[in-house]
Amino acid sequence: MSNTFGLPNPTNDPFIQHVNGLQRFAYSYAEDKLKREKSTPALRSIIRKMDIIAASESKKMWANLEHFTTDYGLLPPVCVEGCEHCYYQVLGGIVAEVLNIAAYLKETYAAEQMVAFRERLDAYVEASAPYRETEIHNMRLPCLFLEDHRCTIYDIRPNACQWFNSTNLANCIAERNNPTRPFLVPGNFPFTLPYGSLGWGYTAAMEHQGLDCSNVDVLYALKMLLDNPDLEAEYLAGGDPFAAAKVEAVGSITAPERR
Repeated sequence: MSNTFGLPNPTNDPFIQHVNGLQRFAYSYAEDKLKREKSTPALRSIIRKMDIIAASESKKMWANLEHFTTDYGLLPPVCVEGCEHCYYQVLGGIVAEVLNIAAYLKETYAAEQMVAFRERLDAYVEASAPYRETEIHNMRLPCLFLEDHRCTIYDIRPNACQWFNSTNLANCIAERNNPTRPFLVPGNFPFTLPYGSLGWGYTAAMEHQGLDCSNVDVLYALKMLLDNPDLEAEYLAGGDPFAAAKVEAVGSITAPERR
């Protein structure tokens, strides 16, 4: 018996049980934080905590690559540093991640860097406008955080970027050059689960505390926030000021390829 994760007997699989535990921890941790303080620093603290845990979990998985490939009959991820094909699709995330990125930019960008970035952000919103009227997931504009084949916000990249992987480089190249459908490649599902489970956990807690966690175009929402900082307080008060930036959440990974 197998499921969409490509794992045999998923109900009893120790790895599935482990990532379910990660999800429960993320929910509990975020719920406790937000009960005490519903603020951007609290949201950033939650995301940072989960990012550290996810990175540690990912390192363990790469150290046990044979188990997650040979033992399950799955191909390994082919993602390597400098590969950039997946940067050519809409950058999806939740508003909490937008607040995190905005705060990070304000902390790390010099004044002239911020001016230049906002000019590029304006250009992105203009260039992406036609896709909002048709299908945003068919868009193949490069992510604004991609520079010299590297992510400039890698340490705080959205959860969706963290769990994405591909087992077929040729497919990635083909999808990057195919603006007729959403970006879709075969991936190794076990490698998505530590990131995904933690993300599902803290997102559920945020929603339980009245914070909207709909999927948004991160860059579009970021422009909205930088243009109108008052949106932050409105969001934290339970409002929905980023509705214009919402996009349908579309999975980027198909069923796994077998060895």
